[in-house]
Amino acid sequence: NFYSPGKDQRWGTFDDVTTDFSGASLKETDFTGANLSKVSLNRVNLIRGTLNRANLSKANLEGANLSSAQVINANLQGANLEKARLTGADLGSAEFSQANLQGANLGRIQAPGAQFKQANLNESNWQGSDLTEVNFQDASLQKADLSNTKLQGANLSNSQLQNANLKGANLSNADLRGTNLSNANFQGVTFVKRKKATKEQFLQAPSIDESAAQVEGVNFSLVKNLNGEQINFICDRGGKHPKCR
Repeated sequence: NFYSPGKDQRWGTFDDVTTDFSGASLKETDFTGANLSKVSLNRVNLIRGTLNRANLSKANLEGANLSSAQVINANLQGANLEKARLTGADLGSAEFSQANLQGANLGRIQAPGAQFKQANLNESNWQGSDLTEVNFQDASLQKADLSNTKLQGANLSNSQLQNANLKGANLSNADLRGTNLSNANFQGVTFVKRKKATKEQFLQAPSIDESAAQVEGVNFSLVKNLNGEQINFICDRGGKHPKCR
């Protein structure tokens, strides 16, 4: 336990005591299940560290290096990870709601089922990451790089994706309703997982199944690099584009 309520034994009062790990080298340290709530971990080196099930709510990890760390089921709600490095980390089912990850590097992470609701993710990098069923509801992802990511089943409803790069992303079964996509790059984006054609269906167009992205009412008018097939899908599914009849 690296956070104490102090002599009065009441949390959130003037005499609360927190550990200061700022600038420390904690490479490969195991903090499994530790209470690091509100602890200062600025610029800390936690490469290949283990933070599974740790409580890091409202902790300060600005500029911290968590590359290849294990952060499974950890609680980082409201934490500050501005410009932190999490390249190759495992964030499966971790809680980052209302956290600040502006400018953070999250390339090639594994984060199925993680929660980023209402988080600040502006200018963050997620290239090549597995974000299956991640919750980005109401999050801000402006200028974020989500190229070549797996976003199957992700909840992006009411999120801010202005000027984001989604080149080559897989959005099958993702929820985009209410999302702001102005100037986002959708080159090569996949909206649906198509069923493999059988011999009987060889001459038929593959059918769209329940894995289609939810785009009802979403405005794609200012989205960049949409091809004809993508536009047809958007129009057929109730999205908005100048070419929709």
